[in-house]
Amino acid sequence: MQSPYADLLGSRTVNDPDATNLTAILLAGSNAPLPVEHAFMPPFARGHSDDELAAVANLVNGFFGNGMAKVTAADIDKARKALP
Repeated sequence: MQSPYADLLGSRTVNDPDATNLTAILLAGSNAPLPVEHAFMPPFARGHSDDELAAVANLVNGFFGNGMAKVTAADIDKARKALP
């Protein structure tokens, strides 16, 4: 059974036209203790280029969201530089 927290379809994260949370999660990952379970996604900042991560963000937004986000490699670079 899939976790309700893993359901991306229609979520705010994939419907944000600026893809702010989506970009942050792709770069830094997520390690969130939740009431029922623990949600984890590894960070991809070190293993993938800005172009690759922009393509993933756009694919996720288009497939699970409203398709309004148009993430560029420059957007990923800016978010990457803002990481702690």
